[in-house]
Amino acid sequence: MADPNTAADTDPGQAPDGFVPVAALQAEREQRQAAENRESELRAAQAAPPAAETPPQKIYTREELQGFVEANQITQAQMDGYLEQAQTTRIMQQVSSNLQTQQTTDRLNAEVNRYVAALPELSDMSSDHRQRLNTEITHLVSNVPGNAANSAATQVTALRSAFGDITALEKTGGLESQGRPHHQETTPGQANSIKPVKGAMPQGMTSRERAYYEPRVGPGKLYKSWGDVSKDLEHSNRDRATRYNTTHGVAA
Repeated sequence: MADPNTAADTDPGQAPDGFVPVAALQAEREQRQAAENRESELRAAQAAPPAAETPPQKIYTREELQGFVEANQITQAQMDGYLEQAQTTRIMQQVSSNLQTQQTTDRLNAEVNRYVAALPELSDMSSDHRQRLNTEITHLVSNVPGNAANSAATQVTALRSAFGDITALEKTGGLESQGRPHHQETTPGQANSIKPVKGAMPQGMTSRERAYYEPRVGPGKLYKSWGDVSKDLEHSNRDRATRYNTTHGVAA
């Protein structure tokens, strides 16, 4: 018989102490099962051997195929069909490779033309632009095996190194806004004074010129010494002064 005192103290709408709802038990069971499944998948993935790489398909030579024919392993017709298919495959691969090479060459030549359009001085063999490009090309050919001076790839690499990205060049309309070193004369038609210093940076360089030349000077780099930089700057200034004097009728 129930204790009347205990019965009186129990709230009919309240679960007794220690009671766990069925929904909570079900949720806990599902969470535990999901964790066990993840653990099993992880163990299986760790135990699985790595997928074997598919070996390249062997290409049989005519001599090997003839041996199969003589051993009655294949017929002469099967050998002829195999050789014909192999020849077709080689031709298609060669055509595809040539097409890709031509497309790459066309793209590089188009980029060279964009540089020439943006910097017309490149067409002048005596201009400072052209001399800078030639210096970059010489550096690439001398220090990077396989580079040819007349290849489009070498020319584009040299152009990018000397003058920056062509898209940015076209957007800005020149080198000045990109911070490229163009030594400016203090007086029109007269070269600014650059004083070579033996074994050190020339005096009279602008901050933009220093920023450009410093990382390019040293053994194995574009300029072997600061003396080469002095010559480069002197040539640039003479070229610029000559063009100014010719255009404006100033006596040299």
